[in-house]
Amino acid sequence: MDIKDLKLRAEQGEPKAQIRLGEKYYFGESMTKDYAQATHWFRKAAEQGNAEGQFNLGWMYFNGKGLAEDDAQAVHWFRKAAEQGHVEAQCNLGAYYLGKGCEQDYAQAAHCFPQAAHWFHKAAEQGDAAAQFSLGMMYRGYIAESENNKNDEQAAYWCLKAAEQNHAEAQDNLGSIYEEEGEYIAAHKWYSVVVAQGNDDRREYLGLLEESMSHDEIVEAKKQADQWLRAHQNIIKQES
Repeated sequence: MDIKDLKLRAEQGEPKAQIRLGEKYYFGESMTKDYAQATHWFRKAAEQGNAEGQFNLGWMYFNGKGLAEDDAQAVHWFRKAAEQGHVEAQCNLGAYYLGKGCEQDYAQAAHCFPQAAHWFHKAAEQGDAAAQFSLGMMYRGYIAESENNKNDEQAAYWCLKAAEQNHAEAQDNLGSIYEEEGEYIAAHKWYSVVVAQGNDDRREYLGLLEESMSHDEIVEAKKQADQWLRAHQNIIKQES
């Protein structure tokens, strides 16, 4: 579709064309970069109820591109997209409640926890690894600074979901969770997976961990790590 045809379809009210035209203005594809025009077309699609348009408009408000930065409007449009199942909007909304919306205020962060968890759950349940990891960190008590929200079982559950999708931080934290629980074979396995993919920081941990393991346990842990790496070669290759 050429620019002339794209503009015609956008002016006729076609949401997909409006979003594509907005993206062209945003990135400067085949035209001069223009955030104001990008915002204009994202808004056209958003106001018709298009989730992608709503997300993009929220992103413009969040970053202050093409208009004044406005936290309330960013949350407003992220929420509209999130309610339609837009994964990135759900993640952004969850992060907003525990980040920009509650910056340097741990009491307020703890208050925001249920709302953030709600949106991370929505995205995590759709298979988004970043949301799964964030949810795991929330349940570990690393986000929101609230002991009342800690749940080790849920932390392990969601970190495992993300780790199985080769989310490196989730794998590393999962190793830590298992180590804390005394499940050294599982801990060694995940640390080994992280090291095998280039994170040398955990080599020392492996050495220290092996001091508490029998020879047979070490052999089993390495076997499990090798099996996991072979089974997930396609994902690893795509990311490398």
